Amino acid sequence: MPWNVKDTMSLRQEFVSLAAAQDLPFSELCRRFNISRQTG
Repeated sequence: MPWNVKDTMSLRQEFVSLAAAQDLPFSELCRRFNISRQTG
């Protein structure tokens, strides 16, 4: 079973699309992507 590999750009695109949808609180979104709120 292969590893699920994601490059940096696809992670950024996923983060931005989820943030734009506003389905999750921003702090929870940052927690899921393991980044600080200042970075997000």
